[in-house]
Amino acid sequence: MIKSILLACALSCAADSALAQDATATAPSSDPPIRKLNGMLVDIKGRGLYTYDKDKTPGKSDCDNQCRFLWPPLKADPGAVPKGPFTLAVRSDGSKQWALRGKPLYRWASDKKYGDGGGDGVSDVWRLVRVAPPKPAASAAAPASAAPAPVAAKPASN
Repeated sequence: MIKSILLACALSCAADSALAQDATATAPSSDPPIRKLNGMLVDIKGRGLYTYDKDKTPGKSDCDNQCRFLWPPLKADPGAVPKGPFTLAVRSDGSKQWALRGKPLYRWASDKKYGDGGGDGVSDVWRLVRVAPPKPAASAAAPASAAPAPVAAKPASN
C-alpha cells in the first residue's frame, strides 16, 4: 500500500514537472517587448523606456556597474533578432539589450506601475522615448484599447 502511494506520488510529481517545462519552454517572440502608450515607448508592463545621452557608440551600452541597477537595460532574449527600428545593443558582459536605431533602451527603477515615465531628464542625461500620436484614421475611430500597442518610434531629440 505504501509503495503504491509513493509510486503514485512520484508519477504525479514527474508529470507536473514535465507540464511545467512545456509551459515555460516557449520559443522567443519575434517581436520586441516594446509598446506605445500615451505618447511614449513602454516595456510590456507599461513602464517608460529611456535612452542615455552618455551612450556614444551606436549598438553599445555604456550604463554598467551602479548605473545598471538604477537604470535596468531592456534585456533581449538570446535568440532575439532586430525588427524595424528596434535593434540590439551589446553590453559589457556580452549580453544583449533592445535598442531604438542603435540607442540602447532602459527602464528606470523608480517606475513601478503601468504608465509610469518619471525618469525623463534625470541628471540631465536620461530621455524618455516619446512617440508621435497616431494619425487619425479616415474612417470611424476604433475603440481605444487598454493594452499598449507595438510601434515604430523615434527617440526624443535633445
